[in-house]
Amino acid sequence: MHRWPGYNFAIDPAGDIFAETNLETHEPCMLVADLDPQQLAAQRAPIDVKTHKGIIRGDYVAVRRRDTFGQLLEPDGRPN
Repeated sequence: MHRWPGYNFAIDPAGDIFAETNLETHEPCMLVADLDPQQLAAQRAPIDVKTHKGIIRGDYVAVRRRDTFGQLLEPDGRPN
């Protein structure tokens, strides 16, 4: 019988593992971790983005241009 490893982990915004499952066992399990929104906001580095309205300063999520995503947001017709 082949066993697939069931190792899972959660990383914080700095890239450090802060929760993980037991790597020694292959038993089914669930990893539940609490995320800290303040820690995420503190790790997001402000960046300058040039737009047609001038320079916008913000984190990468605040300044992204969703209008350029195009077909990435459209359903592709595949079954879920």
